[in-house]
Amino acid sequence: KSIFKYKFPIDGKVVILLGIESEGIPAGLLQVLDDCVEIPQFGILRSLNVHVSGAILIWEYIKQLAMKSDNTITGTGAPN
Repeated sequence: KSIFKYKFPIDGKVVILLGIESEGIPAGLLQVLDDCVEIPQFGILRSLNVHVSGAILIWEYIKQLAMKSDNTITGTGAPN
């Protein structure tokens, strides 16, 4: 079962494991993961290049860390 990237709370340290573009993540590795994050897509094609997927996930990680930092400072989660 996968979690959409915008619903995945990033708490603490995270490892981002990206699979091979045509094959994905090997089944043996999927079994040891705590969570699997899905990037929602629309349209006929349901595939992103690995570097694009990695960039989206890193952006989401940085965004969530920044929001937590702002929330800690201002108590609102809103940018200063």
